[in-house]
Amino acid sequence: IREESLVDEDLKQIFKSFPKSAHPMGVLSSLTSALIAFNPQNETKISLNDKEGVSADPEALHQIALKADGALRDALSIFDQLVTFAGNTLTYKDVLENLHILDYEYYFKIVEATEKEDIPSALLTLNDIYEKGFDGHHFVVGLAEHLRNMLVCKDPQTASLLEAPDTIKQRFIQQASEIEAQRLLRGLQVLSKTDVDYKASKNQRLLIEVALMQLCSLKQEQEKKK
Repeated sequence: IREESLVDEDLKQIFKSFPKSAHPMGVLSSLTSALIAFNPQNETKISLNDKEGVSADPEALHQIALKADGALRDALSIFDQLVTFAGNTLTYKDVLENLHILDYEYYFKIVEATEKEDIPSALLTLNDIYEKGFDGHHFVVGLAEHLRNMLVCKDPQTASLLEAPDTIKQRFIQQASEIEAQRLLRGLQVLSKTDVDYKASKNQRLLIEVALMQLCSLKQEQEKKK
């Protein structure tokens, strides 16, 4: 395949990344996982099944891919279940509600609150998350991932590493431009410690609340060091 002149150059580059002993099914599995995890389409709606007339938002497809962890069979199974519940037009909100996924919006709100040093707003957002039935540890891990994504988006060269729809990626880039990298790194340290201490804590909610207060105080901490 590598030497066949009729094969597209892009395909040749893909096959070069696999060893000569790679099994064809292994190559196929890797390629389908990559395709389901990243969709280059930037249209507002993407037609998934013209025969059935099913369409879905790019953000909705991205969440399905994340939930399936790149497994094509799992992604298709999840998609079929969602269509059964939500109908032939699948929205981002439908996916969040049916798969019980915490919306990106909460993480953006928390970061905005920490930048404004608005502790009450951060605590109220956390309370809203708990009232919706989400696990506190899941929130901590998700917020750490959010800060990591912001760090990635600080540099245009690494922004392409963020696997997210263009609308979400632009929001990350915008928010990242407003916060110094040093504070993001310090925030990751706070959340990393919270993650480690979570299981052993006797009051896990208080542990997270203290972490949010620390995040809201990072500006003052930085100014004192200066």
